[in-house]
Amino acid sequence: TLKGRLCGSLAIGVYLDPQIVGHLQPWKGKTGKELAENDDFFEALISAPVEKVLRIVVIKEIKGSQY
Repeated sequence: TLKGRLCGSLAIGVYLDPQIVGHLQPWKGKTGKELAENDDFFEALISAPVEKVLRIVVIKEIKGSQY
């Protein structure tokens, strides 16, 4: 249990330059499940030479007893 400790609800946003589409063509037409199971897709996503931004925002902090 969390017993009074604070826990946050988070929102995570991943923003990618539109040029990334050209680097991900080998995966065009794949389902989300297929992409989620493919490490090569994630490697291509991370290593693509385009700007990437990851934004993590705490929506609401709650106590463990509220969790």
